[in-house]
Amino acid sequence: NMLGGMWAYEELGWGGYWAWDPVENAAFFPWLMTSALIHSIMIQERRGMLKRWNVGLMIASFVLTIFGTYITRSGLIQSVHTFAQSEIGDYFLALLLTVLVTSSALFLYRWKDLKSDQRLDSPVSREAAFIFNNWLFVGMTVVVLFGTMWPKIKEGLFGQEVAIGPPWFNRWMVPLGILLVLLMAVGTIIPWRRTTLAAFKKQFMGPITITAVLSPLLIGGYWFGRGAALNAAPTPLEATYAILTIASCIFTVVVMIADVWRAISARQRKHEESKSHSLAMLFVKQRRRYGGYVVHLGIVCAFVAFAGNALKLERDVSLEPGQSMELGDYTLTYQGLSEQNEPDKDIIIGRMSAARNGEFLYDLHPGKAIFHASPNMPTSEIDIKVSPMEDLYVALVNYDATTQTAAFKVFIGPFTWWFWFGGTILLFGTLICMWPTREGVEALRPTPGVFVRATVFGALTILCFVPLFALTYESHTEWGNANRFKHIQTDARVITPAQTATVSEDS
Repeated sequence: NMLGGMWAYEELGWGGYWAWDPVENAAFFPWLMTSALIHSIMIQERRGMLKRWNVGLMIASFVLTIFGTYITRSGLIQSVHTFAQSEIGDYFLALLLTVLVTSSALFLYRWKDLKSDQRLDSPVSREAAFIFNNWLFVGMTVVVLFGTMWPKIKEGLFGQEVAIGPPWFNRWMVPLGILLVLLMAVGTIIPWRRTTLAAFKKQFMGPITITAVLSPLLIGGYWFGRGAALNAAPTPLEATYAILTIASCIFTVVVMIADVWRAISARQRKHEESKSHSLAMLFVKQRRRYGGYVVHLGIVCAFVAFAGNALKLERDVSLEPGQSMELGDYTLTYQGLSEQNEPDKDIIIGRMSAARNGEFLYDLHPGKAIFHASPNMPTSEIDIKVSPMEDLYVALVNYDATTQTAAFKVFIGPFTWWFWFGGTILLFGTLICMWPTREGVEALRPTPGVFVRATVFGALTILCFVPLFALTYESHTEWGNANRFKHIQTDARVITPAQTATVSEDS
């Protein structure tokens, strides 16, 4: 999902990395469900609880993966990411229904056997926090699933065409996301089984006090040091959500740092180690726990980027050589068009210079690439100046080769860099969690019984898929060859010198 967002951001020219597109959402469903499962299964491992939850989350994760593939390949939904409509969608629908019915039947049949070994001792405990975490992830999945499919359902039932765009998704998902960040902090240090008022004060009052001090200092410092100069005008609701998001991120980081500091102090008292050695040993001895902290830190960085969207600025402008435009405190001056010829493509470049408060910063070179193999499908060559504070993003939308007039989309995206940085941290934390221990490697040494079971399982798997292979082969002989050389036509064109550069909604 992160790499898909990066591709959209750097190649499509619309200035964002997530648009709640149906295919993006289809990739998001199983991520939400498996994230819930990863947390929930720790409760079963430690307390023997949530067995039904975990089996249900496993089934839902796999079913939603097949469902996402089905809507992508069947032509059920329209998206820039979907494949051409084909009969392969029917096979995925059959697989989807088979898995859903069979798994649900087996789940209900084994319902009594999946009863928890322990009961929830207190609603104020880590187990309760993880149960709430499950409900939160499920709720987010339901919201995204409803927003994705409701337009198609309403069209099929009532013949009415409706569109659900990013504002609808954000209205629901932003507050749920803020709750998720807060829950990362609470679930980190709240005790197992139950907690008392004294334990609550000991664990949380320090982080709450530090957050209450740091939040206005950091938010106010950014606003008066940089944010006010952008002249952004978020709505009161957007500003409130952004402030709550940053405060929640600060609270979560403070809680994690406090917990790690307590663990380091405990190791030092017991083993007389240095702080750096104690920190390293925490990751060696408890990789899953502290690797999970690193994963949470990556999620926090991503939410910092989400908060920056409240101050995002954009403008469509058409300029002649020598003209300038202002956005925030940036002044962009258009200098004209130039052409760069390469063996496989020609690139039309719009030369610009960026300045702030009259001081030159750098040159920008957004362009359009026209490939010789597909001259009717020009692609964007976007120029992005990236920094942890903000991105300056310029895309050449249209141009007139005769008059040198060019149309641009310009964006200022505060904190966008933190999304990519957070993704890198998240992957690093995942590697820490999954890195094998010596004991784990020794436990996986194969035995004769393992080979027997693997052979039987492999034979049964092949037997189950023989009918599918046969149907695929028959389908290929009947209609596959006839459609092999069909091409998908797209609504794209090359701008000729006689056409005037304009900015339209389609662009």
